[in-house]
Amino acid sequence: MQKKIAESLAQLIKSHPMRERNSRDKDAVLGAFMTLTAETINKAPFLRDNMGVKGTRALSLLQHVFDCLFATPSNPNLDLKDNEVKSPKSRGDSGLHPPKCKHPDSRKAGFQLLLALVKGNDANLEQLVKLLTKNHLNSHSDGKRPEVWNFEPPKDAEERGDGFVGLRNCGNTCYINAAL
Repeated sequence: MQKKIAESLAQLIKSHPMRERNSRDKDAVLGAFMTLTAETINKAPFLRDNMGVKGTRALSLLQHVFDCLFATPSNPNLDLKDNEVKSPKSRGDSGLHPPKCKHPDSRKAGFQLLLALVKGNDANLEQLVKLLTKNHLNSHSDGKRPEVWNFEPPKDAEERGDGFVGLRNCGNTCYINAAL
Protein backbone atom coordinates (compact mmCIF):
# COMPACT_ATOMS: atom_id res chain seq x y z
CA MET A 1 0.00 0.00 0.00
CA GLN A 2 2.75 2.48 0.97
CA LYS A 3 4.72 1.63 -2.15
CA LYS A 4 1.65 2.32 -4.30
CA ILE A 5 1.17 5.71 -2.58
CA ALA A 6 4.87 6.50 -3.06
CA GLU A 7 4.63 5.59 -6.75
CA SER A 8 1.63 7.91 -7.18
CA LEU A 9 3.41 10.76 -5.38
CA ALA A 10 6.57 10.28 -7.46
CA GLN A 11 4.50 10.45 -10.65
CA LEU A 12 2.68 13.57 -9.44
CA ILE A 13 5.97 15.34 -8.71
CA LYS A 14 7.58 14.32 -12.00
CA SER A 15 4.59 15.25 -14.14
CA HIS A 16 3.79 18.51 -12.35
CA PRO A 17 4.46 21.42 -14.71
CA MET A 18 6.82 24.27 -13.93
CA ARG A 19 4.72 27.15 -12.60
CA GLU A 20 7.07 29.41 -10.65
CA ARG A 21 8.41 32.26 -12.79
CA ASN A 22 10.46 33.75 -9.95
CA SER A 23 10.96 33.48 -6.19
CA ARG A 24 7.69 35.27 -5.48
CA ASP A 25 5.50 32.81 -7.45
CA LYS A 26 4.50 30.03 -5.08
CA ASP A 27 3.48 26.64 -6.40
CA ALA A 28 1.76 25.33 -3.28
CA VAL A 29 0.73 22.11 -5.04
CA LEU A 30 4.31 21.09 -5.88
CA GLY A 31 5.40 21.98 -2.35
CA ALA A 32 2.57 19.87 -0.90
CA PHE A 33 3.47 16.88 -3.11
CA MET A 34 7.11 17.10 -2.01
CA THR A 35 6.23 17.53 1.67
CA LEU A 36 3.80 14.60 1.60
CA THR A 37 6.38 12.44 -0.17
CA ALA A 38 9.06 13.33 2.41
CA GLU A 39 6.69 12.49 5.26
CA THR A 40 5.72 9.20 3.60
CA ILE A 41 9.41 8.26 3.27
CA ASN A 42 10.09 9.24 6.88
CA LYS A 43 7.19 7.03 8.07
CA ALA A 44 8.16 4.14 5.77
CA PRO A 45 12.00 4.19 5.56
CA PHE A 46 12.08 1.14 3.26
CA LEU A 47 10.90 3.51 0.52
CA ARG A 48 14.30 5.25 0.49
CA ASP A 49 15.75 2.41 -1.58
CA ASN A 50 12.74 2.30 -3.90
CA MET A 51 12.67 6.07 -4.45
CA GLY A 52 16.43 6.56 -4.61
CA VAL A 53 19.16 5.30 -6.90
CA LYS A 54 18.16 1.65 -6.52
CA GLY A 55 14.54 2.29 -7.44
CA THR A 56 12.69 1.71 -10.65
CA ARG A 57 12.41 4.53 -13.14
CA ALA A 58 8.79 5.15 -12.07
CA LEU A 59 9.72 5.50 -8.40
CA SER A 60 13.19 7.07 -8.45
CA LEU A 61 13.04 10.72 -7.42
CA LEU A 62 16.55 11.70 -6.36
CA GLN A 63 17.73 13.05 -9.74
CA HIS A 64 14.40 14.73 -10.46
CA VAL A 65 14.24 16.56 -7.12
CA PHE A 66 17.88 17.56 -7.50
CA ASP A 67 17.02 19.06 -10.90
CA CYS A 68 13.98 20.82 -9.42
CA LEU A 69 16.35 22.61 -7.06
CA PHE A 70 19.58 23.03 -9.02
CA ALA A 71 18.89 23.04 -12.75
CA THR A 72 20.34 26.20 -14.24
CA PRO A 73 18.44 28.31 -16.74
CA SER A 74 19.79 28.22 -20.23
CA ASN A 75 19.42 31.44 -22.12
CA PRO A 76 20.51 31.47 -25.75
CA ASN A 77 19.95 35.24 -25.88
CA LEU A 78 22.37 35.93 -23.05
CA ASP A 79 25.29 38.10 -24.08
CA LEU A 80 27.96 37.18 -21.55
CA LYS A 81 30.24 39.94 -22.71
CA ASP A 82 27.76 42.75 -22.02
CA ASN A 83 25.85 41.07 -19.14
CA GLU A 84 22.65 41.65 -21.06
CA VAL A 85 19.59 39.44 -20.90
CA LYS A 86 16.63 39.97 -23.20
CA SER A 87 13.19 39.82 -21.59
CA PRO A 88 11.04 36.68 -22.07
CA LYS A 89 8.63 38.63 -24.28
CA SER A 90 11.44 39.75 -26.61
CA ARG A 91 12.66 36.13 -26.76
CA GLY A 92 9.15 34.92 -27.59
CA ASP A 93 8.99 32.30 -24.81
CA SER A 94 6.83 31.76 -21.74
CA GLY A 95 9.49 33.01 -19.33
CA LEU A 96 9.50 29.72 -17.41
CA HIS A 97 13.08 28.61 -16.85
CA PRO A 98 14.65 26.13 -14.43
CA PRO A 99 14.84 25.48 -11.63
CA LYS A 100 11.32 24.22 -11.10
CA CYS A 101 11.43 25.23 -7.41
CA LYS A 102 12.07 28.96 -7.06
CA HIS A 103 9.86 30.06 -4.16
CA PRO A 104 11.44 29.61 -0.71
CA ASP A 105 8.60 27.30 0.40
CA SER A 106 8.84 24.95 -2.58
CA ARG A 107 12.65 24.96 -2.30
CA LYS A 108 12.37 24.09 1.39
CA ALA A 109 9.99 21.22 0.54
CA GLY A 110 12.47 20.02 -2.11
CA PHE A 111 15.38 20.10 0.34
CA GLN A 112 13.27 18.23 2.92
CA LEU A 113 12.52 15.57 0.32
CA LEU A 114 16.21 15.24 -0.57
CA LEU A 115 17.00 14.90 3.13
CA ALA A 116 14.33 12.22 3.54
CA LEU A 117 15.78 10.32 0.56
CA VAL A 118 19.38 10.33 1.83
CA LYS A 119 18.82 9.93 5.58
CA GLY A 120 20.38 6.62 6.55
CA ASN A 121 20.83 5.55 2.93
CA ASP A 122 24.47 5.49 1.83
CA ALA A 123 23.75 4.85 -1.86
CA ASN A 124 21.39 7.84 -2.12
CA LEU A 125 23.76 10.07 -0.15
CA GLU A 126 26.67 9.07 -2.39
CA GLN A 127 24.63 9.87 -5.51
CA LEU A 128 23.57 13.26 -4.12
CA VAL A 129 27.18 14.14 -3.29
CA LYS A 130 28.19 13.16 -6.84
CA LEU A 131 25.47 15.39 -8.30
CA LEU A 132 26.46 18.32 -6.09
CA THR A 133 30.15 17.85 -6.85
CA LYS A 134 29.49 17.65 -10.59
CA ASN A 135 27.60 20.94 -10.49
CA HIS A 136 30.21 22.57 -8.30
CA LEU A 137 33.06 21.56 -10.59
CA ASN A 138 31.20 22.56 -13.75
CA SER A 139 31.86 26.20 -14.58
CA HIS A 140 28.81 26.41 -16.88
CA SER A 141 31.03 28.66 -18.99
CA ASP A 142 31.91 26.48 -21.99
CA GLY A 143 35.61 26.94 -21.20
CA LYS A 144 35.52 30.75 -21.22
CA ARG A 145 37.74 32.77 -18.90
CA PRO A 146 36.08 33.81 -15.60
CA GLU A 147 36.09 37.49 -16.53
CA VAL A 148 33.97 36.60 -19.57
CA TRP A 149 31.43 34.27 -17.92
CA ASN A 150 31.33 35.88 -14.48
CA PHE A 151 27.72 36.97 -14.90
CA GLU A 152 25.50 38.89 -12.53
CA PRO A 153 21.89 39.16 -13.69
CA PRO A 154 20.46 42.65 -14.07
CA LYS A 155 18.64 43.90 -10.99
CA ASP A 156 15.27 43.62 -12.75
CA ALA A 157 15.88 40.07 -14.07
CA GLU A 158 13.63 38.51 -11.42
CA GLU A 159 10.74 40.84 -12.23
CA ARG A 160 11.19 40.03 -15.91
CA GLY A 161 10.99 36.32 -15.11
CA ASP A 162 14.40 35.21 -16.38
CA GLY A 163 14.49 32.41 -13.81
CA PHE A 164 17.61 33.40 -11.88
CA VAL A 165 17.48 32.49 -8.18
CA GLY A 166 20.02 32.02 -5.40
CA LEU A 167 23.41 33.56 -4.78
CA ARG A 168 24.76 35.94 -7.38
CA ASN A 169 28.11 36.01 -9.07
CA CYS A 170 29.69 33.20 -7.08
CA GLY A 171 30.79 30.66 -9.69
CA ASN A 172 28.29 27.98 -8.58
CA THR A 173 29.25 28.04 -4.92
CA CYS A 174 25.49 28.10 -4.32
CA TYR A 175 25.45 24.31 -4.92
CA ILE A 176 27.82 23.71 -2.05
CA ASN A 177 26.07 26.37 0.05
CA ALA A 178 22.79 24.52 -0.50
CA ALA A 179 24.37 21.27 0.67
CA LEU A 180 25.49 22.89 3.91
